[in-house]
Amino acid sequence: MNDFYEKNEKALRDSLKGLSESELYPLHMPGHKRNPDAGEMADYMDIDITEIDDYDNLHDAEGIIKDAEARANELYGADETHFLINGSTCGVLSAISAAVPKGGKIIAARNVHKSFYHAAYLRELEIAFVMPRSVYCTKNGLEKEAIKEDKVDSEKKKDLIGGRSRLEIMGAVAPEDIEDAFLKNPEAKAVFITSPTYEGVVSNVRVIADVAHRHGAVLIVDEAHGAHFGLYEKLAENQDVDAHQDFGEVDHEDAEKMQIPDSAVHQGADIVIHSVHKTLAAMTQTALIHVVGNRVDRERLRRFLRIYQSSSPSYVLMASIDASIKDINDRGKERFDKLLKYRSKLESKTEGLKKLFILPCRGDWSSAQEGNDRDCVLDDERPGSYSNGELDSKGTCADCMQDPCKVLVCSADGAVTGQQIYDILRLEYKLQCEMAGDTYALAIITGYDTEEGIERLIGAVRDLDRRISAGEIGSDKKAVLRVGDEAFVESDAYRKIDGKDLVAVTENEKIPGDKGRSKTILSSKSHGNFERMKLPETVTSFYKAWDGDTEEVDISRAAGRVAGDFINLYPPGIPLVIPGELISRELVAEIGNYINEGRNIQGVRITANGARLLRCLCGQ
Repeated sequence: MNDFYEKNEKALRDSLKGLSESELYPLHMPGHKRNPDAGEMADYMDIDITEIDDYDNLHDAEGIIKDAEARANELYGADETHFLINGSTCGVLSAISAAVPKGGKIIAARNVHKSFYHAAYLRELEIAFVMPRSVYCTKNGLEKEAIKEDKVDSEKKKDLIGGRSRLEIMGAVAPEDIEDAFLKNPEAKAVFITSPTYEGVVSNVRVIADVAHRHGAVLIVDEAHGAHFGLYEKLAENQDVDAHQDFGEVDHEDAEKMQIPDSAVHQGADIVIHSVHKTLAAMTQTALIHVVGNRVDRERLRRFLRIYQSSSPSYVLMASIDASIKDINDRGKERFDKLLKYRSKLESKTEGLKKLFILPCRGDWSSAQEGNDRDCVLDDERPGSYSNGELDSKGTCADCMQDPCKVLVCSADGAVTGQQIYDILRLEYKLQCEMAGDTYALAIITGYDTEEGIERLIGAVRDLDRRISAGEIGSDKKAVLRVGDEAFVESDAYRKIDGKDLVAVTENEKIPGDKGRSKTILSSKSHGNFERMKLPETVTSFYKAWDGDTEEVDISRAAGRVAGDFINLYPPGIPLVIPGELISRELVAEIGNYINEGRNIQGVRITANGARLLRCLCGQ
C-alpha cells in the first residue's frame, strides 16, 4: 500500500501546490487569484482553484481527483468511493435518493441524523421506524441475569433498573427488529442505520445486512463517526510498526484487549458514509461515500451526488481528504496505536474513582459474549444477533460502547449532571468536550491527540472526582420543573396538567383524558430515554405534515395535537417528535423537563415573557 502514491499521480495537495508555484496566471475564478495580499485568509488560498484544464472535475472525475478517490477506495476496500465536500449530509441525501424510488418506503432506526429526514422529505418517503435498544450502564455493572435472579439487593436493583444514577444511552439496532419491520413493511426498499452512534455503540451490521438482502432491500450505514473503523488490522499487515508500541505506563495486556471495530464496508453494507473530519486528520465538511456490490445503481448515485454537491467543489477540501488518506496510508498503524494507548491509559488511570467513571470500551463481538464484566444492562429481553439465519438469544457487543474514540465521563451516582461535568471541564480545566448528556459529558479522542492533552483530561477527571466526593460540587435533586405555566416537583414525580390538581404518577396509573395510555414516572432525563418513550403515534405522513399549515401552540396546550415541525434535543439531534406525529402528555412533560435543565431543545420557541411555543398542524 505504501507504494500506491508512487505508482499514481502525485497527491492532490502536491499537484495544487505545483500550480501555485507555476507561471500560469489565473484569469479565472476564484476572485482572490491566489494573491498573498488578498486579505487575512490569503495564506490559505494558494491551492484554492476552480475546475481548470488538467485539474479534473469532481462531478466527472478522470484525472487527479479520480486518482485521489481511487486511493481512498484502495484504503477502505470498497468497490467505488467518492469524495464529499458537502459533508456526510450530502452522502446521506444521495444514498437514500439512489436506493429508494420517490414515494417509496424505507426502514430506519429512530436515532438517525437529520439529513435522513431531509432526504425522506425531498423524496416523499414513508418511514417505518425501528427503536434501537436502550443500554443502561453503571459504574460497576451487572448482568441482566443477575438482576432477574435477585442476586443483588433491592437498592442496587433500583439503581440499575429504575434509579437516576445510571447512564442511559441509545444502543444498537437489533437485527430481529429489522426482520419484524420487514414483516410489517415488505415493500420497503432500503434499511438505514447509524453505526457507530454518537456515543460509540456499534450495531451488528453483518447480520442486519443479511436480513435486508434476504428481503431484497439495500442497507445504507451512516458510519460518519467511524472513518477509522476497519483499517487497523489491514494497516498492521503493511506498516512496519510493532503492535501497541511504546505503551509506557499502560498495562500491555490491557492495551492488547483494545480494538477498533470493523467497518460496515466489510460487513455487507451496500452504501457506507464516512465523515473523514470527525476522527481522521481532514478539514471540517469532508467525507466519503463508498459503494459495495451491485444492489445500488451506481450511475443513479452519481447523478444525485451531482445534484446535492456544489457545482464549485473546494479543491482545498478535496486535497484535505487526500492528505488524510495519505497520512493513514503512511502512518495509520502508528496513529491507531496511539489512540488505543490513550484509551487504555484513560481507563486505567481513572479506575477506582468514587463519583465519576469512564465507560469502558469493550472489544470485539466475541469478547463481549464471554462474560461477566460488562457494565451494561439491556432494557428488555430482545436478542441481539442471528446465527445461521435464525434468531439467537445471545447478547452482542452492541450492548455496550465499542468505539475507543468516544470517552464518556459519567456521573456514578447522580451527584452531578452531565452538563455540570461538561461546563466544569470547559470553564475550569480548559477542556472542551463534544457534548453533554444527562449524566455524562462526551469527549472525543483520536490518534492525533497529544500525550499532554490526554494527561490533562485524566488529571481533570481525577480532580473533579475528588471535589465532588468532598461535597464541593453537587446537583439539586429537587428541581421544580415547569410546563407552560404549570409546575411540578420532578423528583417526587408530581405534575399538574390542564389545570388539574397535582397528582402522583406511578408506573401503572393512567392520566385522565390521555386515551388510556399508561404514564411512567419521569425518567433519568437523558436524551437516551428511549426505553420508556415509545415511538409517537403517526397521524399524517411526515413529508405531508412538514408542508402543512401550522400554528404555534403553548406547550401547556400541545398534548393531543399533531406536530408540525421537529423537536430535537441537541446534541445529538435525535428527534423527540417529527412532523405528523402525535404530541403526547408524556412528551410535553419531557420537553418541559429539558428546557428547565437548560438543555438545547430545537423546535421550541421561548418568547421574551417565557412562553414555550411548539409548532402544530392547523386543525389537528
